[in-house]
Amino acid sequence: MALLFYIVVKFVAYVVWCAYGWYLLHKCAAGYGTAVRLGGLRWLMGVGFGVLIFLFLPTDAQGSDLIAVYVAVYTPVRILEWTIMGGSSLRGGCA
Repeated sequence: MALLFYIVVKFVAYVVWCAYGWYLLHKCAAGYGTAVRLGGLRWLMGVGFGVLIFLFLPTDAQGSDLIAVYVAVYTPVRILEWTIMGGSSLRGGCA
């Protein structure tokens, strides 16, 4: 049950954050569908990249200096994810 709660809260947070980013970019409110679509895309990217990192990061690296591993692996992945989100948000606009 805690995992389901975490998943829902993270999805809602991404929807809200993407709606806010849309507003900052386009100077108008994102529709509910747009916000859910962008938030869902961001959530799915996080799951996908997270699974890939889990599968391909050597297990001995997971026990080493966690800050160094995070900076070396997760920071570039997060930059890639949010760059994709930025590109996805550029399409469209307000009517």
